Amino acid sequence: MPGLIPLILIIVPIIEIFLFVQIGGAIGLGWTFFVILLTAMLGARAIRRQGLNALARAQSQMAAGEAPVGEIVHGVLILLAGVFLLTPGFLTDFLGLFLLWPAGRVIILEFAMGLILPSLFARFSNGRNAPARKADPNVIDGDYRVEDPDD
Repeated sequence: MPGLIPLILIIVPIIEIFLFVQIGGAIGLGWTFFVILLTAMLGARAIRRQGLNALARAQSQMAAGEAPVGEIVHGVLILLAGVFLLTPGFLTDFLGLFLLWPAGRVIILEFAMGLILPSLFARFSNGRNAPARKADPNVIDGDYRVEDPDD
């Protein structure tokens, strides 16, 4: 897992260059730049709108006395979508648009929870990370057995 980020930093630019060459060859250099700039502008506008909506929903949940955990997670994913959309490239634009789509965020969250929760519960169920218990001086630890006096 530690080597995943450097791998991504190497593979994503290679994919983006490949896509620039392929799409640029098909639609031309001018249209390629136009599409990249258009997605950046539309993405910035959509991020602002969706980010403000998520903030408003989080504030209403806090006013109702609820923790806005879901809205915070959606807000972080909207921010990540913005980073992807402002990064020039077709792959990052696709990822950004996917994260701007509310159902896309739900799909990503379900996938992430499917990866994170089983390992988290496995870690706690076998006792490796179980909280240490302090010994109570008033408790005597021992075993017992029931004996039948008739035997």
